[in-house]
Amino acid sequence: MAVVLSIGFVTQLFIDCIIGTEMFYQSNLLPDYLFQSDWWSLDMELKKDIAFVLQHSQRIQQLSAYKLYDMNMTSWLKVLKLAFSLFTVLNTVLK
Repeated sequence: MAVVLSIGFVTQLFIDCIIGTEMFYQSNLLPDYLFQSDWWSLDMELKKDIAFVLQHSQRIQQLSAYKLYDMNMTSWLKVLKLAFSLFTVLNTVLK
């Protein structure tokens, strides 16, 4: 029963970390795509709007857990390594 529960937790964390990694990647590409578009040939009102979005897209968005840890694949691998190390220690101690 504990194995099924731990597999469920790891799977849920994996899904959240994949979403966080993809969000970081897409957020990182947004300023480049906006700047490389043909925005300077638009009318003045749209130029102001795109310049506003371009300025506010400089801050890269990240998914985080209570603003303590970033939810990305590096964090998922760290949690997996820690869980396996803890399992190994407990398995050694209980034998």
